[in-house]
Amino acid sequence: MIIGAHYDDMPPSATAPGADDNASGTAAVMEAARILSRYHFGHTVRFIAFSAEEYGLWGSQKYVQGAVGRGEAIAGMINLDMIAFTDAVPEDLDLITNLASRPLAEQFAANAAAYAGLDCLILEFEFWSYSDHASFWDFGYPALCGIEDEDPSSPHYHTNHDTIDTLNFDFMTQVVRASVATLADLAGPLYPAGDLNLDGRFDAVDVSVLRDYLSDNLLEIPAGSAAADFDGDLVVSVVDLTLLQMAAAG
Repeated sequence: MIIGAHYDDMPPSATAPGADDNASGTAAVMEAARILSRYHFGHTVRFIAFSAEEYGLWGSQKYVQGAVGRGEAIAGMINLDMIAFTDAVPEDLDLITNLASRPLAEQFAANAAAYAGLDCLILEFEFWSYSDHASFWDFGYPALCGIEDEDPSSPHYHTNHDTIDTLNFDFMTQVVRASVATLADLAGPLYPAGDLNLDGRFDAVDVSVLRDYLSDNLLEIPAGSAAADFDGDLVVSVVDLTLLQMAAAG
């Protein structure tokens, strides 16, 4: 799985703050990396900032050509381009997709609704070559572009007025949450044995979770009671707590 965004901006002949286009997308990729780097997944997740999108998708084209040469199996690519300007509140997120990528867009939309309270509008095109997802389409990889509006509505688009004070960070946060949820969903999270709170680590916190569960201070174990049955007797008891404590102590 790949999440990406271009980090170059416009206009080329003047001051170009590029807050929405596309510092917003680049910051989202960085935040997704910060969050997901703490967890383990069954599939590789790559976080990529592409150069020279404004000049013709040069950076993403170069990457995809290399991926094809390496025989990479890319399950999906989430491209974030302009995700922080709102011309109306509440704002929805447009998901640009093609026919082959529609299942990816539908999964994103479902996660956006479930985990971010964000509505998405899926727009299917045979060709829509205005951002880096198109480089992946060219080689048959599923990809979508998340953008505030398919036809940019920001009056600051490609001007030196595209500044941070024009952004809606509540909306941007929703997009980041939806993106992180989709990446985690499709990459297949892996949890080490004993990780009862599903944070990707086995440590003293998991011991506390089981202790609280056995003392009735916790109604459910996040990983499920079966994950805490370390002696395999189908009953979660102080014996399992003792085993967990011994394992956590090394």
